[in-house]
Amino acid sequence: MCGHATIALGRFLVDTEDLSVFPRRKQVLFDEGRGECRIRLHAPCGVVDVTVPSVRAGERVRSDPGRDVQFVSVRSFAAATDVVVEVPEGLRWPELRVAGRSAVTVDVAYGGAFYVVVQEKELGFERIRDGVDLKRLDRATAVVKQLVGAQKEVFAGHGLAQELEYLYGVIVVDDGEGRAGLGGEAEGRLGVCFYADQAVDRSPTGSGVSARVALARAKGLLGDGSRVRFDSVLSARRGGEAGAFTGSSAGAERVRVGGRAFYTGACAFAVEDEFARAGFVL
Repeated sequence: MCGHATIALGRFLVDTEDLSVFPRRKQVLFDEGRGECRIRLHAPCGVVDVTVPSVRAGERVRSDPGRDVQFVSVRSFAAATDVVVEVPEGLRWPELRVAGRSAVTVDVAYGGAFYVVVQEKELGFERIRDGVDLKRLDRATAVVKQLVGAQKEVFAGHGLAQELEYLYGVIVVDDGEGRAGLGGEAEGRLGVCFYADQAVDRSPTGSGVSARVALARAKGLLGDGSRVRFDSVLSARRGGEAGAFTGSSAGAERVRVGGRAFYTGACAFAVEDEFARAGFVL
């Protein structure tokens, strides 16, 4: 499951009329009063409930790009807090050495995948919001991922399928997240997410937002009625006007994530009859 893809897919599934692509399209009902459609997506981590703002356009119902798509996460929780990770001499990155540190303190949380959430200063960096060399941050997060990922006991025993019991990413957050309240929508919380094979997420990371909200609740830093804006590197540079997500509690161990996705293009594939008959010869 990808959170931003879930938001995009929600819009597409409402907009498409091609039953060969989405055979159950006619089962998606439009709530006239709320102006929305609801879809349940089955992802590897579980069932995700998606609410797509929609409008009626003649005989058709289309998604509304002017309002946030929202989804309710699978069960999200803090797996371990204030974990002290000793960094061996040979693995210490330059910023950690300059800070005179030999260990970092991190949290681990789950929002559909497991993430390490670590404050920038723990890694020896400051004000990543103002710009940071991502290659240097990549080096530090790769080491953290290696060391925490080896602690298999952190990811086991949570009632998840065994194939989900591994560390997927490391999210470096603003100084203060984890020690102070998250703030509201006006002040977005920045997170730089290194996921999978050290790719950098251009979005705030839907499952990562779920994990961070669950972690903040576990630490008593976020009230049940609070909604927080989360920025990626891109949305932070744009002032949070485009690309930011919101996160809020949606009940016990559930998080509601909101955001927008936009069409950038379309393509069509054609297969000529002669090609269909001939195929390939190996």
